[in-house]
Amino acid sequence: MRLCLLMFLMSFASACSPVTCPEVECEDTVYVRLEPPAAGVYQVELVTEQGEFSFHCADGIVDGEGAVACDLGGFQIPGRPERVELRVQSGVWSAEHRFTEVVYHEVRGGGAECPAICAHAELSLVLQ
Repeated sequence: MRLCLLMFLMSFASACSPVTCPEVECEDTVYVRLEPPAAGVYQVELVTEQGEFSFHCADGIVDGEGAVACDLGGFQIPGRPERVELRVQSGVWSAEHRFTEVVYHEVRGGGAECPAICAHAELSLVLQ
């Protein structure tokens, strides 16, 4: 009987223990998806609250300032800007757009019980 009571109390205590949230590295970013994906090298001119930036993306390498990563499908902008103005040129294709409201979703590295550690947003830009 005592063994059953002890097992019951242990299972109850473990169910009520605080949630342990793992330490996960995460940074605020905005991913800009290019539709259709760029064909080869492309040039980006970017304006946010942090300033004006310009870069090339070639073979997955960012050459310039304003992005932290890129590929043919798009690029990542660091930080959490409230507005983003973009101009993209890829061969004969180009696009220009002003995003006045960027919607972010919180990233919780350890699950819903853990605090938000960063925020991500995704924008789409149609090349024509």
